[in-house]
Amino acid sequence: KRVIVDLRLNGGGDLSQRGGAFKRRFREEALQKPGSLFVITGQSTFSAGLFHAANLKQQGATVVGDLVVDDIDFWAEGGGALELPNSKMRIGAATGFHSYSKIEHPEWKDKLYLDLSIDTLEPDIPVGMTFDDYVSGRDPLLAAIIGE
Repeated sequence: KRVIVDLRLNGGGDLSQRGGAFKRRFREEALQKPGSLFVITGQSTFSAGLFHAANLKQQGATVVGDLVVDDIDFWAEGGGALELPNSKMRIGAATGFHSYSKIEHPEWKDKLYLDLSIDTLEPDIPVGMTFDDYVSGRDPLLAAIIGE
């Protein structure tokens, strides 16, 4: 009856592997019934996790949980290592701009990695989880979705 994508502890990963569970057929079937697709977000939803949350929200998913703590427009994806001139230390650089908001960023157009268009990832159903919930094995976010 409901499809729930839990991204609470999704710290990111390789977006070139984004097919998997997010295949078109999965999304289309879940979106055929409005109100049946839910995405759970939390304070540990980052990077590729943000992409999946924003992508599903743009397609009509209901966001449940905590507000993500990162911006929905951010830099990621490595463009190779840079060597600092004085220390000779090598560091990685984020050179791909992810724009998930409706804000235009023409100054970064040549660096645009992914572009979506949502107002916010603020939860449609804000629900937190306490330590007591965790210890008791109760998931108030899931309960909010399935109506317990």
